[in-house]
Amino acid sequence: MKRIHAGDTREEMQQAYREQPHVQAMRKQYASRWRLENPEKYKASIRNSYLKKFYGITTEYYENLLVDQGGGCAICNKSPEDNRKRLAVDHCHDSGIIRGLLCHDCNTGLGKFKDNTNILLAAGSYLKETPPSKF
Repeated sequence: MKRIHAGDTREEMQQAYREQPHVQAMRKQYASRWRLENPEKYKASIRNSYLKKFYGITTEYYENLLVDQGGGCAICNKSPEDNRKRLAVDHCHDSGIIRGLLCHDCNTGLGKFKDNTNILLAAGSYLKETPPSKF
């Protein structure tokens, strides 16, 4: 624990105060109480932090993208309500550029095909041209 000295700047004194165990305990207790009293705000702040950290976007950008896509998955149009989950942020793993929002199934499907358009086109041709067999 850092002690406060006469020559310390205001910021140094504030930091030393915040590092004191009783202050940390009070702040932790306040944060816990706030989370319990504001579950929706807490959930929104966690979501916003996640989007900012991993994709560099805000919740507002995500919501605008969802509206631009017609409210559903960019591939199959399934809505988040149909999916019972938020749509995943689909992005290029090399450049980090966001392509759109996808449901879990479509996002997983693209991942299984390694985002390779040639393989995806071949899979589409296979499904289109190969009749199901009867065993």
